[in-house]
Amino acid sequence: MDTYLNPVHADPSLLRTFSRLGFEHPGMDLLRNTPFQRRLVRVWGGLISVFGLAFLAAGVVLLVRA
Repeated sequence: MDTYLNPVHADPSLLRTFSRLGFEHPGMDLLRNTPFQRRLVRVWGGLISVFGLAFLAAGVVLLVRA
């Protein structure tokens, strides 16, 4: 993987060099938005898992009743 194309996987010295030169890569937005993205993943993951567990419980109840 070429770290010049993907700065998220670059070593800190390379990122400092790019920062000193004033080079901005669109991939660096990932680092700025990380707390928001983590929170979003946790909220949606929780909602999907609750929905999945409710669906599973309803299926088991319907299967046992039959």
